[in-house]
Amino acid sequence: QFRIGGIIASPATIRLDHLTAARTAGIPVVVMAWPWPDGDYVAADDVQGGRLAAQHLLTRAHRRIGIVRMADPRHAPIQARVQGFREVLAAAGTNVPDAWDVQVPGAQIEDGITAADRVLALPTRPSALFVISDRIAIGLIHRLLARGVRVPEDIALVSYDDIPYAMSARVPLTTVAVPKRSLGEKAAKLLFQRYDGKGSANPRQILLPPELVVRASCP
Repeated sequence: QFRIGGIIASPATIRLDHLTAARTAGIPVVVMAWPWPDGDYVAADDVQGGRLAAQHLLTRAHRRIGIVRMADPRHAPIQARVQGFREVLAAAGTNVPDAWDVQVPGAQIEDGITAADRVLALPTRPSALFVISDRIAIGLIHRLLARGVRVPEDIALVSYDDIPYAMSARVPLTTVAVPKRSLGEKAAKLLFQRYDGKGSANPRQILLPPELVVRASCP
């Protein structure tokens, strides 16, 4: 009979009770790319990622700035990105008007198309957007260009994740890159330490620094 030696999980939902149950049963568990308050995790520092995005837009002289994001207050990584972004804007004496806080159901290309339609319908448009994921940004840019809005001349975009398609989008994305390889390596190392019984019994919670990658959507 085989027994699971350990679990590395990258959750798709906020429910982690099944992972808590596995850990209670004696199985080492490490969560990757999502903060797990009660256990071991390795994640990107999304608050710092949001700060990087805001700083870049401000240094490009943007002050009329909006946000496009998932409308899920329980999604911890996205809330952290928005938190860091708003902190930097507030320190610079600006903020995001409610009308420019565009919220969509998911984080896919079609959600970006929906977001673009909402931005296009605004009586006054922002000069720049912080888009919470690259997939949303790809759909958003597609719709903006189709409607004659230039990126970045009319609306500049900074997005998040640096997925493989980010550099080959119709307008290559300036984006906050998550250190995916390091996330996997450190999560595996931590899991093996737990499996071998090494380290403190207290949860190990590791945040890795993201990096801004500058491309054509906000050069």
